[in-house]
Amino acid sequence: QKGNASDGAAKWDLLNSDDADKVDEKMALGIKGSSGPQTVINIVKNIVGEGVLSLPAGVAAGTGILDGMVIAIFFCCLLGYTFSLMGRVCHATGETTHKACAVKSKAPALAQSMAVTLMLKTVFSCVSFAMVIGDSYSRILHFFEYTGFLASKQGTLLAITVFILLPLCLQRDLSILSYT
Repeated sequence: QKGNASDGAAKWDLLNSDDADKVDEKMALGIKGSSGPQTVINIVKNIVGEGVLSLPAGVAAGTGILDGMVIAIFFCCLLGYTFSLMGRVCHATGETTHKACAVKSKAPALAQSMAVTLMLKTVFSCVSFAMVIGDSYSRILHFFEYTGFLASKQGTLLAITVFILLPLCLQRDLSILSYT
């Protein structure tokens, strides 16, 4: 049985809710999040994937191996500390999201700024991945002596976005992607 438009709006509101009491409702509707191990694997894939594709280019462009290692170790320590800090805040507040932690700490302006900051981080991450995808696949096509619009960075990015990324983004349940 198909739901009406108001059912869809109610599900959307439920998905975007930070209310911990609605977790059971989400489960009843079949809305499930990723498990802890799936989340860790996805984070590692994103960090390693971007690093593997872009770090060598940065080092080769003049940074140097020693400077590159120092920068990487610095950011590794910084990110480890911030992840640990966020874990302690979540534990202390009993919440699971940045926004919910800020709301629980009685800082609604911080909660809203966290939501905007995380949205912008996601947008810029997508842009950086798009740059890597467009550049990498364009070079691969040029290596095999393909020419024309589809071999350009823009054409490659457009084709990959329309035929690969867009269908993946339109999936209702992304848990299947945790195994890729």
